[in-house]
Amino acid sequence: MIETRRRSTQLTLVAMIIIFIVISNALFVFFVIERIKNDARVINYAGIVRGSIQRISKLELSGVQANKYISEINTILADFDNQGKGLDIFIRSRKYMELEQKLRKEWKLLQEEIYELRRNNYQGNRARVLELSEKCWITANVLVFEAQSISENKLVFLRFVFIISGINIAAVVLIIVLIRRHVRNKLEYLASYDHLTGILNRYSFNVILKQEMKLLNRRHLLSSLLIFDIDHFRRINDKFGHDTGDDVLKKMAKLISNSLRNSDAFFRIGGEEFAVVAVGTKLEQAKILAEKMRNMVNSYDFGKVGKVSISIGIAEYRENETQEAFFKRADNALYTAKKHGKNCVVAE
Repeated sequence: MIETRRRSTQLTLVAMIIIFIVISNALFVFFVIERIKNDARVINYAGIVRGSIQRISKLELSGVQANKYISEINTILADFDNQGKGLDIFIRSRKYMELEQKLRKEWKLLQEEIYELRRNNYQGNRARVLELSEKCWITANVLVFEAQSISENKLVFLRFVFIISGINIAAVVLIIVLIRRHVRNKLEYLASYDHLTGILNRYSFNVILKQEMKLLNRRHLLSSLLIFDIDHFRRINDKFGHDTGDDVLKKMAKLISNSLRNSDAFFRIGGEEFAVVAVGTKLEQAKILAEKMRNMVNSYDFGKVGKVSISIGIAEYRENETQEAFFKRADNALYTAKKHGKNCVVAE
């Protein structure tokens, strides 16, 4: 239960990280797009300033007061100054800032000349208004192009954002695949292996033995089945406790595992009952293996339990024999070994 909760916590944490990555990317892209929209407003208002300057000059020189356009320019420049209406630019170049300040100064001078022209409409003032109007228009025009350049650079940057987002999405997909593979492997492991000893369990025994018997029938080969259990195991549990009994089972499984070939399959098929499918092993060879296992257990020190013995039953596979019959013969041999005083090997 604790292990299941730990895995659940890990998967939940990974899921939260994935969600955070996806949301972060989405917010970042949204943020950049909003900034580009703000840049469009800046470019639009800079264009209005540029056009209004021309109108103001024409109207004022023709004797018509252009207060509406003057007020419009002042409002726009004030918004630029306090970054109102989303007119902030995410990446402001030094050139842009210098142009903006230059435009403010020139516009201030132009307004002063316009008011002076209204008071004294003589040729010198008219020439001065034309000169300052041209300067303001040029500065405003350059400002428009600079703002456009900044916005275009952001579009290039946005492409990288989408590339990074694509990489993140690929990483998320990879993480999901790895999680699914991890979960599948864990589920397969939990279904196939004994949680205490770490060796194959009864389910795997039935599956593998069935597969092995089909192979034996097809190739006309022989294999042997060894079934053994720990003698007087109930006494160990009663005297020393179940924790000590579990420790004996784990040590027993490790001891036997180290003595088997890679081709042999080792299973825990019951409480203290184990089985070995000795692939390609005839009965006489299986007896030798069984005696080796028995002697190894007898000579091993199991700590406070001391010495432990096992009883082993062996059966050699008969062609076209059913799985149940094969297992039954080996199990009967184990039963006989128990009747004969335990700590011995009996072949059926």
